[in-house]
Amino acid sequence: RAVFSDLLRQDRGELRIWCIGCASGEEPYSLTLLWKEKCEQTWPQVRLSILATDIEENLLERAKKGTYKNSSLKEVPERTVRKFFNNEGEFYILDQTIRESIEFKEHDILQEEPFLGMDLVFCRNLAFTYFSKGGQIEALKKIALSLKEKGYLVIGKDESLPLTYPTLFVPVFPDEKIYQKFS
Repeated sequence: RAVFSDLLRQDRGELRIWCIGCASGEEPYSLTLLWKEKCEQTWPQVRLSILATDIEENLLERAKKGTYKNSSLKEVPERTVRKFFNNEGEFYILDQTIRESIEFKEHDILQEEPFLGMDLVFCRNLAFTYFSKGGQIEALKKIALSLKEKGYLVIGKDESLPLTYPTLFVPVFPDEKIYQKFS
């Protein structure tokens, strides 16, 4: 939330977020719910735009459905579940307006050009866990290119950036693995 606040202190009409390796959609949906519950009323003039990408088309199709078992929602506050999910047997389906607010695209961060003009990029538990060092550096360069000046990168708690990162990013919340694009 501190990153949202920092970005929103700047005069802007849109907050652009890219979730790389979105799998079944939990991260982009969680960000949207956080926005709805904690930020939207404070910044009604700002439009939230989330792009969620993955290399696996079948995962993207699953993500678009926004259907989760109860066990997947154990960390979601009960109030949020009641407000934004419909219970259908053993599954909870995310409200259609939330599902439609996210753009899902098939994309390979290593093989394709990055999406530009992002304020915030989430690349958690993908590039800096599963890619070779060369792949990590390539992904990091593309993420830096995708971000606006002073944009943020969030990686997984157990990940670390390749040693070349000080020329591209500076840690701003090291314990949370949040970095800012170096200007």
